[in-house]
Amino acid sequence: MKHIKFLHQSPRYLEQVSRSFNKVSNFPNLLSAETEHMYLLYTLLSTVSTISFSDPDRAKLLDVVEKLRACSNRRPCHRLSCKICSRTQRLQMMNNFSLDKNLVSSYSVLRLNFNSSAISPADFNKDNLICKMHEIDMQLKGWAESTGTNPPIGGVWGFGYHHFNNLVYTDVWVPQVRLILPNDKKLHQDLLNFMLESGEGVLHGNVENNPVNQHEVNTVNDALIAAYDPSWYEHACYVAIKEGLLMLRKRKESSLSKALIDGLLVQTEIDTRDIEILRKSGSIGRKRNFYSGLDKTEYNYEEEDEDEEEEE
Repeated sequence: MKHIKFLHQSPRYLEQVSRSFNKVSNFPNLLSAETEHMYLLYTLLSTVSTISFSDPDRAKLLDVVEKLRACSNRRPCHRLSCKICSRTQRLQMMNNFSLDKNLVSSYSVLRLNFNSSAISPADFNKDNLICKMHEIDMQLKGWAESTGTNPPIGGVWGFGYHHFNNLVYTDVWVPQVRLILPNDKKLHQDLLNFMLESGEGVLHGNVENNPVNQHEVNTVNDALIAAYDPSWYEHACYVAIKEGLLMLRKRKESSLSKALIDGLLVQTEIDTRDIEILRKSGSIGRKRNFYSGLDKTEYNYEEEDEDEEEEE
């Protein structure tokens, strides 16, 4: 019943949160709702920013953006369910509009998933979401002020829905942000490292130059990502709780050997260049409020027999 209520209420909450947070974010929020299609509009808008006002393609792009954001009356649609603004129709429009790669050569869209701030059904309310988003937003502002490069042009906030079979909370919303940044991979990596050092224990980043072509940005440790997002390693591991720590077990297809999360102890096959970042105080392993009020018996996280573990 809680699962059904969670899914039923989440679109309304997300719309309210998006509009409310737009007023306090340090970065221009280019969308108010419609989180499903942020990557689409964001790519178009980032492309527009690279085109001169005299270029006819600029007007064409802006026209597509307006069509994606509005109903047939050309006004923004604020309905949660609208047939005219349906996902199928929007994707069809996008497929019929081919982006020139040269138009997005100057900027990239960096998508960040803050898995360590995942929202569970028990904590799913507007104030809780705003608080988490504000904390991340301030960290991003700190990075923008500390770097000597141009700050992000804008940011689009949203949430990715995940259904896990092997986490304490199986249904979660993961805060996401998409930032328009200069097309510099080192700059993207610097931002990821900064966020990790600021306390975001689990961070997943993609660079989206367009919805079709993506390349992964190497986050500090894939093991940490897999701990909260097992889909990162398909059928590679599952999560169990041991003495208050989150532990990866049953590795199968990955090089992952062992990870103990919620502290600074991480033992796994990782690039040695990452060790210094892992050792920094407050950097890796914290999941705020994750174990608050945790009832292990309720979630059936029983410890495995040691014999079974040795067989692995």
